[in-house]
Amino acid sequence: MELEARALVSDVRKAVLALRAAKGMLLDSNDHDTWSAGSFFANPILSAEVAASLPADAPRWIQDDGRVKTSAAWLMEHAGVKKGQIHNGAGVSSKHVLALVNTGSATAADIVDILVYIVDCIVHTLFLLLSRCSGFLRRTFFRRF
Repeated sequence: MELEARALVSDVRKAVLALRAAKGMLLDSNDHDTWSAGSFFANPILSAEVAASLPADAPRWIQDDGRVKTSAAWLMEHAGVKKGQIHNGAGVSSKHVLALVNTGSATAADIVDILVYIVDCIVHTLFLLLSRCSGFLRRTFFRRF
């Protein structure tokens, strides 16, 4: 579609739903990857100095204030977090690494355990900390360390 071209709302809706379904972001009772426990990670915005210490192939988007945004998904994947990884019924979606899923038997504690595992991978591998979207989890994380 050309920039500034017009589209029917129904066509846009179909395209958005298809994209979200491909990423496991629409509930499907037959697909455990859509049983989302949430996306807990936001793309971190780092100081220019910290961003300079990232591996050369890390994505970087310079912000207006000079800080640098990078990809949470890239950090996770390069820290060893794998799509489809399962721990006690909680897992990482096989469709995209940012979503945590309940494969059918996960408890809230299982979700927190896999979340802490992911943060540990990043901290120990890349020495960075992802900022999480949930204030509750952020407070929980900082009490642990």
